[in-house]
Amino acid sequence: MVRGFTLLELMISVFVMMILMLGVAPNFSGLSKEVKVERAAAEIYGLLMQTKADAIMRNEPLWSHFNHLPQGAEDGTWTISVTNSSSTSGTTYLALSSLPYQNVHIHLNHNSKQIKFDNLTGVVLSTGTITISPYSQQNSGIKIKTSAASGRIVVCQFGGAEHGVGECSV
Repeated sequence: MVRGFTLLELMISVFVMMILMLGVAPNFSGLSKEVKVERAAAEIYGLLMQTKADAIMRNEPLWSHFNHLPQGAEDGTWTISVTNSSSTSGTTYLALSSLPYQNVHIHLNHNSKQIKFDNLTGVVLSTGTITISPYSQQNSGIKIKTSAASGRIVVCQFGGAEHGVGECSV
């Protein structure tokens, strides 16, 4: 007697595997979006912290400019540049592009779409929030809060999503 699988048994096995994979596929796409949000938040936070250090090292005030917002948030063409001028025409020291972060929505509520850093202490001189979330679920994500009163930059999560940072306080 020959041992093995019949063609019908193999087809049934493949069909069952396809059904199982279809159930798992949406979870992978959601996970991919969350990872992009976390990476974008980590990059922006790192850029802001580097700007603090550079302002002290260069002994000149620096500005982080958020370019192409809000329209760039919709089509993924936003950029962040760090210059030594309140306008984007100054010398650019650092830059961050949105290209690796497609399908990630960014919203900035700083008054002039820029954040100023003091040259003596490196503290943030503007108060506001940068909100980073997936396009599909903008009710959850990560916030980067800056405070001119304390000079601090704080990262927190909102909307019940788990990103490995603390929950935003009210």
